[in-house]
Amino acid sequence: MKRDFTSMFDLDKSEIYEIFELAEQLKTALKKGEKQKRLRGKTLAMIFEKPSLRTRVTFETGMTQLGGHAVYLAPADIQLGRRESIPDVARNLSRWIDLIMARVFAHSTIKDLSKTSSIPVINGLCDLEHPCQIMCDLFTIIEKKKDLSRVVISYVGDGNNVCNSFIAASARLGFTLNIATPEGYEPNPEYLRKAPAVRLVHDPREAAANADIIYTDVWASMGQEDEAAARREIFKPFQVNKNLVGDAPKDCLIMHCLPAHRGEEITDDILDGPRSIVFDQAENRLHIQKAIMVWLIDTAVNYDQIIGASIFLAVYASVVIMLRHKAIIAWIGVALMIILGVMPILKVPYYINWNILGIFWSSMVIAEVFMHSRVPAYLAETIIDHSKSMVWSIIWLSAFSGILSAFVANVATVLIIAPIAFEVSRKLKTSPVPFILGICLSSNLQGTATLVGDPPSIILASAARMTFNDFFFFQGKPSLFFAVEFSAVISLIVLFILYRRHQEKIKIIKVEKITSLVPSFLLALLIIGLAIGSSMRGFMDYLGGVICTGLGLIAIIWSFFNRRIKAYHVLKDTDWETFFFLAAVFVLIGTLTETGVTVLMAELIGGITGGSLLITYVLLVVFSVIMSAFVDNVPFFAAMVGVITMLAQSCGYPVHVLLFGTIIGTTIGGNITPIGAAANIVAVGLLKKNGSNITFLDFIRVGLPFSLAAVACGALFIWIFWS
Repeated sequence: MKRDFTSMFDLDKSEIYEIFELAEQLKTALKKGEKQKRLRGKTLAMIFEKPSLRTRVTFETGMTQLGGHAVYLAPADIQLGRRESIPDVARNLSRWIDLIMARVFAHSTIKDLSKTSSIPVINGLCDLEHPCQIMCDLFTIIEKKKDLSRVVISYVGDGNNVCNSFIAASARLGFTLNIATPEGYEPNPEYLRKAPAVRLVHDPREAAANADIIYTDVWASMGQEDEAAARREIFKPFQVNKNLVGDAPKDCLIMHCLPAHRGEEITDDILDGPRSIVFDQAENRLHIQKAIMVWLIDTAVNYDQIIGASIFLAVYASVVIMLRHKAIIAWIGVALMIILGVMPILKVPYYINWNILGIFWSSMVIAEVFMHSRVPAYLAETIIDHSKSMVWSIIWLSAFSGILSAFVANVATVLIIAPIAFEVSRKLKTSPVPFILGICLSSNLQGTATLVGDPPSIILASAARMTFNDFFFFQGKPSLFFAVEFSAVISLIVLFILYRRHQEKIKIIKVEKITSLVPSFLLALLIIGLAIGSSMRGFMDYLGGVICTGLGLIAIIWSFFNRRIKAYHVLKDTDWETFFFLAAVFVLIGTLTETGVTVLMAELIGGITGGSLLITYVLLVVFSVIMSAFVDNVPFFAAMVGVITMLAQSCGYPVHVLLFGTIIGTTIGGNITPIGAAANIVAVGLLKKNGSNITFLDFIRVGLPFSLAAVACGALFIWIFWS
């Protein structure tokens, strides 16, 4: 449910002080030069029936500083209530923008806007109240006097909208308010009845006698021009001048909401004198109104956000429990988003990155054909036969698995290499566990090295518009490939230390025959095509998908005419589950972006880390490691990409260092537990099938040091080159 700020009575005491605290934070951040993009992507409609310097400039500037945009609607633009009814204007604006600020003549206009709009409405001024001005004034008084409860404010002049808002503020906060007006010009009597701490007098000297603040405003407001001459005569005794100020305590300060009619309600010597805080007061309009806008957006209950986040978390949890059905679960989540109106059905194709899916599909197909050609098995067996001892065969087989998984899916890598490991362990009459762990851990690690190695890499490429070549060198710096390879070297050292006691001599195993070299040629063409295409215009829009899909179709057509590699087996063994799951994830993440959930998460992280890039980086890496140790890394990283992008924009951080650090933590962190990655689950299942059970704790004994060493080195590499 939305909140409005149409009157000081709309807020309770705690909410008023909450806004004051927020204003102080925003003001301090601005003075330090820190970017506060709390309203990025938000739009404010500014409706003006009355012109203004301070209201327009401070709201528009404030919105810009907060990363949003303001639309100025002059009286001639919409002719509020004449060309179009106020409710219709409110309903239209609610469909397009996020906030309405209205500076109007009648309070009834504010009430109609508030009643019929579905977004927050701010009273920028009306005939009854000027609440933004009073919030600014009280914030300024607190800056100067600290404790508002001990301050006596004396308002001298017309009992107008500013005076009414002061009375409402006194009713809410309990400070002492003296009001001195000529008879017949008193403030709203209903407001006075609600404020026991307000004293109304008709002698300005009596009001000023014990004042900590003397406050005045123009005697004739806009719309009262016909009364201006008569009012000047009536209000002459209420002028704030040296005589009146002389009756007040020496530390009394002078305030005026501006514009001032110099020589009428206040004299030049007082307005420009040492006691005047009028321009401090005017400056604070910017800070307090920024705080009001942020507070209204933050406190509004956005049901689309709640529904979107709830469905996403439900999908996430269901995928963890029922990993085999992750695509069906994800698309059920998408269907619910559409049915509940959170995601417009016409936007579903827009959020799916078809180019990236084309690259992913073709790489899977060619990888399947490549594995059916038995080339990977031949290479693995050759490596085994040339190893000096068991520990070195573990290291070399793990290294080969890592390199292979940079281009082939992790699960596929495990399935093709694991049988070789079981054969070696049988001949050596030793446990296959060290081999299988080395294979699955290394394949998980190096999947991030290239664009086609792992779904999170695909998601990263989509979000950051990174080409295949960008994974090697990006913006003139060594990119993810080198960070991952550095981690891989360190992780192999860890494996060597863990298994150094296994010095058994290797027995020669029979090397399989290669069925065809054509798949190897197609894989090479895929890599070359991605490398060359990366430098071509439109690669991340459509060209990459077109090139790769073409090669994938060639691979399928070729397999139809090959006797040993059957097209049926290639298509059957292709990881369609992940393909359709990834498509659904694009839509689910689009929903989080559409509803602003990613912005809220970014603000939360930014608040926790306090604007420190290093703390933010470490937090993201550590959090990613912990999360991916227990849950699927695809939806997690997809969600984090949107959050990190918003966080970087809001806080002025370099986005790539945060994205790279997070993907390192996400993909490698899954190695800690046997449920942290699909390849781990498959590996444990293969061990069980072959009569070698491994406990959760036994897996962690290897996975934890392996992962911590690899993540630490990879994260350090990224920080050194990208921070």
